[in-house]
Amino acid sequence: MQDFSPTLTRRPPVLVNRREYGAEIAYEVDGSGRRIGEKIDGVLERAWLYQDALEPVAELGGDGEIVSIFVYASRRHVPDAMILGGTTYRILSDPSGSVRLVVDASCADGGAATAGELSGSGGLAVTPDGRLLVSDTEQGRVRAVEQSRKLATVAGSGAAGTAGDGELAAVATFDSPAGVT
Repeated sequence: MQDFSPTLTRRPPVLVNRREYGAEIAYEVDGSGRRIGEKIDGVLERAWLYQDALEPVAELGGDGEIVSIFVYASRRHVPDAMILGGTTYRILSDPSGSVRLVVDASCADGGAATAGELSGSGGLAVTPDGRLLVSDTEQGRVRAVEQSRKLATVAGSGAAGTAGDGELAAVATFDSPAGVT
């Protein structure tokens, strides 16, 4: 009698694209549909580790060494920070979770927004003139990314408190501003 029982082969499906210069890029996807590896011309270039179904916690290089770590704190499925090459970057996202800005967590006002210092952002808003406002909760400030892509404090002295009504916005004190509109 012949055995007709199915044989199960567990191999992740591979999606293939091509780069403009002709190199083959293949993405390995696990059984949950998560992208777990990227190969260029058959060589593993990077891989991802997940803490659950949707949250990658680390990116690995082709040699298996950690390249970046993702930190989740205030929202599920949206990282608040990324540690890359010894530098911590804040990840600012809109309410739907789409990343809008990644900033170096060690740069001060007047510096490039991509190198801006933010601690615990709690909200984002866009002004009619096109500036991006960010509530910098741990530093007690509201920051703006100007159209020139420079970072500026628009409200809050950095001191904790709830004073300043009727005064200049820059001397007001906030107790962890969590949102902007």
